Amino acid sequence: MIIDYVAIGKKLASARKSAHMSIDTVSEKTRIQAKYIQAIENGQVDKLPGIFYVKAFIRQYANTVKLDPNTIFDKYTVPEDEKPKLAKAQKEEDLLNDKKIIVGDDMIPRAGVSSVAKKTWNKYNSKIPVILLGVFFLAALFSGWQALSKLHENSKNSSQVLIDSSISSESKQVATESSKSKKELSQKDESSSSSNSVIPLTKAGYNNSLATYNFFDDKTHDVVIQVSANTWTTVEIDGKQVFSGIISAGAQQAFSLDEKSNTISIHMGNPVAAVILFDEQNINFMDGAPVLTTDVTINRTK
Repeated sequence: MIIDYVAIGKKLASARKSAHMSIDTVSEKTRIQAKYIQAIENGQVDKLPGIFYVKAFIRQYANTVKLDPNTIFDKYTVPEDEKPKLAKAQKEEDLLNDKKIIVGDDMIPRAGVSSVAKKTWNKYNSKIPVILLGVFFLAALFSGWQALSKLHENSKNSSQVLIDSSISSESKQVATESSKSKKELSQKDESSSSSNSVIPLTKAGYNNSLATYNFFDDKTHDVVIQVSANTWTTVEIDGKQVFSGIISAGAQQAFSLDEKSNTISIHMGNPVAAVILFDEQNINFMDGAPVLTTDVTINRTK
C-alpha cells in the first residue's frame, strides 16, 4: 500500500490552521525544524532528514494538532494507476514498516522495537533455561568450596590459639599499635585520593523518554555527541539553542559547559546510533531506560 503524503500534508495543514497555530508554533511544540514542517505540509517527504523520520515526524505533528497519530496513514492511499509514479515511495514505505512507531499513554510518538531486534531476542530467549542451569551448577560448586574453606580455616584457627597463648602481652601491644598505624595511614591515603578525584555524574533518572543527570561542581565540562548513523539533533545550553541539524554518520559535535552554565539539554531523533561523552566518559544514557530515550538533560546542582 502506498501512502498519499500530499493528502496527509494538506490534512495536517488544515488541522493546524483550525487550531490557530503557525508553522513556528508547531515547530516549537514538536522540536521539528520549521522547514521540515513546511515540507510535510507540501507532501515533500524527500526533503526530510531520512526515511526513519518521515512517519515519526508526521505522527508527532498529528498528535500536536489533535489528530490521531495511529490512524493518520490509514485514510490516505494512492490509486492503482499512480503506482508507477510512486515506486520509489513504495520502497521507502517498506523500510518504514520495519521501524514502527509506538504512541504511549501520554500520546508522544516513540520508536518501537524493530523486527531484527525481536528475532535476536527470540534467538537468545530459547537459551535462557540452559544458562540458568549452568548458573545453578556454578552456585552449588561455589557453596561447596566455601564450606571446605571454612572447615580448613577453623582448623588453622585452633592451631593458632595454641601458638598465640605463648606470646607475651607486651608483644601483643606492639602488634596492635603497628596495626593501628597502618590503618591510619591507609585512611589518610584514601581521603587524599578521594579529594583529588573527579566528582562523577549521578546515576541517570528516567521519566518516559527523558534521562536526567546531575553534577556538583563549578568547573568547565566538555560534552561530545558521537554518532554511527545520521542523527537529527538539537542542543540547548541554559535554554538557548546552540545547535540544530543532522550529525552525519561517523562524525561528532562538541560543546563546552563553562562554569557559568548550568544545564545542557540534548534532543535526538535516532538515539540508538548515538554516544554522549561527559569529560570523555560515556554516560550510557540508554542503560536502564524504560523506553527509547530521545532527550538527555545534564544539570549543575549547587
